[in-house]
Amino acid sequence: MEKKKGKHGGARPNSGRKPKRDEEKVIKLGMDAIVEVYGSQEAFFIHLATNSKESFPHLKLLMEYVYGKPKEKQEISISDEAVAVPIISWTKDGSKD
Repeated sequence: MEKKKGKHGGARPNSGRKPKRDEEKVIKLGMDAIVEVYGSQEAFFIHLATNSKESFPHLKLLMEYVYGKPKEKQEISISDEAVAVPIISWTKDGSKD
């Protein structure tokens, strides 16, 4: 792939997705911190579940870990008046009416 020169378009330094090894490094750091503080990942989830009985943020976090984050739904409505669609009719000989 060619890198474009100039202001517009092309690859830019430090743009795009981070390398997989960086993601794995962050995950490992998080796992190590959990084990250091709680003793094991299981103890961490037990602590989270215990706190979720009294705290909605803990409950929400636990649910997202276990079941995944729910999909966000967006409703978009467009009224007929908001969109003006030009209508062009053509005759058989190709001229505009």
